[in-house]
Amino acid sequence: MVGFCIDGASNTTGKFKGLTTLLRQTVGPHLQTFHCMAHRLELAINRTVHEVNPVGHFQIFLDSMYAFYSRSPQNQRELGFHASALSIELLKVGRVFDVQWVFSSFTAVRALWRGHPAL
Repeated sequence: MVGFCIDGASNTTGKFKGLTTLLRQTVGPHLQTFHCMAHRLELAINRTVHEVNPVGHFQIFLDSMYAFYSRSPQNQRELGFHASALSIELLKVGRVFDVQWVFSSFTAVRALWRGHPAL
């Protein structure tokens, strides 16, 4: 083993009991660790969202839409009825700008964009 990619959590980077420390004791001091670039990108986007006010408002709006439709089968049926009346294919509205992957935010925004007349 030459190296591995980590997410930067304390249980992987801990100085005494972290996974990196335990692996270096087993494998050797040559072991290289890398903070996952996709995770770093998502953390940077998440921080930007919290510092740019209009984007933060958009996130709150999408999260409330997600909560409204994901928690109620009645709301989902009503939305489906309106979408079929407008001949719109509904995509699932998900959470946006959560610390996941950037693509999940893209799919959630795309679902809102395509289904906004029914919403």
